[in-house]
Parts: sequence; structure tokens; C-alpha cells
Amino acid sequence: MSSKANFTNALNFEPDGLAAAQAFIVAKCAAPLVRLVHGKLVTDTLVVANHFGRGHKAVLRAAETLFEQVEDRAFTERNFALSDYTDTTGRKLPKWVMTEDGFAALAMGFTGAQATNLRVTFVKAFRKAVTELQRIDRNKLDPTWLLERQRTKDHMAFLNDVLVQVRARDGKQTAAHHFVKEARLVTLAMTGQPKAELDRGVMSADELKVLDKVVRACAGHIVDGSPYEVRKANARALAMTLIEAMPASLQALNGITKLEMQHGT
Repeated sequence: MSSKANFTNALNFEPDGLAAAQAFIVAKCAAPLVRLVHGKLVTDTLVVANHFGRGHKAVLRAAETLFEQVEDRAFTERNFALSDYTDTTGRKLPKWVMTEDGFAALAMGFTGAQATNLRVTFVKAFRKAVTELQRIDRNKLDPTWLLERQRTKDHMAFLNDVLVQVRARDGKQTAAHHFVKEARLVTLAMTGQPKAELDRGVMSADELKVLDKVVRACAGHIVDGSPYEVRKANARALAMTLIEAMPASLQALNGITKLEMQHGT
């Protein structure tokens, strides 16, 4: 049916690749210090000001001083970009977006033991984000991961077909919002947040196995005629149980961590 086709992306958990990677990094990598913009890991002067406990105007002045002192204009052009943000009064104000190299050059002017430790926190956030992006790229070459990814996609399509058939059996039509509701149920089960991004492209093979079991269980509950709230509770409990059963080393590597699961309850 046409409504089903219109919601293919939402139902199959395939948002834009960069957007999904961005959401993943924000969840995993000391958010909001580092974010992904056009495929590059960056921060900005507003974030730096908040993190270092300085006024944003002071950080902007530090950036302007840096631009005056650095003779290599290609360096500043490559690592800094002027942007803006909206403050609490609705005003559009300037800020500088910068790469890790740009941040390192700017933060070298922040002296003292506390500033040194805060710089280390930033560096670790960048390094962790890079590691996660590299892991995501490696997944594309892993046959096991590719198999698990396709399996979850197929079973989500199966769940949608089951939903249509069961509702038809009960004399009900299926609209687009019914598919979205089931997708959010699965997302809630996996993350504790019904509107979170759940993209197979950034999940590990172990998470995909959990997702597959949750999706198949949800399809079974639809066939059984279980009420929505019961299905939601059962799916959540199953996902948490499966993730809790993972070795601690795998829990630490996975995008859906034990801590995040607890926060979502």
C-alpha cells in the first residue's frame, strides 16, 4: 500500500548516514564537545567557552588574535569557519566552528592546570569520535555484520506485513501512523527513547542480533493479539535482558550501552 511505501525509511531505521553517525557520536563521545558536520569532526567557540568556563566574547577575541598571529592563512581557512547561533533572546550571534587542529591551536593559549585538563578532555572526545567512525566504516567490510544488518531489515519488513495482515483479519485498515508506531515501539525497546535514531549502519553485529530478536518477538506479539502497552513492555524487557547478557567488554563497545538503557527506563 502507498502509505507503507512512504514510510520505508522510518520503518527500516535508515536515516541519512551522516545524521545517524552524528546522533551516534553525540550519544557516545562526550557530547556536546564534538559533533559531525559534512563528514568532519568539529567543535566551536561557544562549546569551548562553556567547557572552559570563559565568556564567549573572550574566546572570540582569542580566535581573532590567533588569526592575526598565524602566518599560514591556509591553516586557518582549512580549520576555522565562521558560523552563527541564536541566543536566548533570539539574536543571531557569530561563532567559529573549528576542527581538532583548529581547537588545539586556539586552546594552547589557555594556561593553567585546569585548562590543561580540560584540553585533554577535548582531545579524548575527538579521539573517541574518530574511533567510532572507523568502526562504522569497518562494518561495511565485515560479512557477519552485513548479514545481520540485512536480516534485521528483512524481519522488520516481515513485522510490517504481519501488522497489515492481522489488522485486516480484524477488519481494520492500516495507515502510515500504525507503521510508525510499531517502529517507535522497537526503537523504545532498544534505546529507552521512542524518538531516538536507530540506524543499523552504526550498530554493532551484537546489537543487530538483539534488534533482530526484538523485532521477531514484536511480530509474534502482534499475531497473539497482545495489547500495545503489553507488547511495548515485553519488547523493552527482552532487549534489556539480551544486552545485559552481553559480556562487559561488548557492552562497553556497543552504541546501546547498559547505562543508556537504564537512563531510558
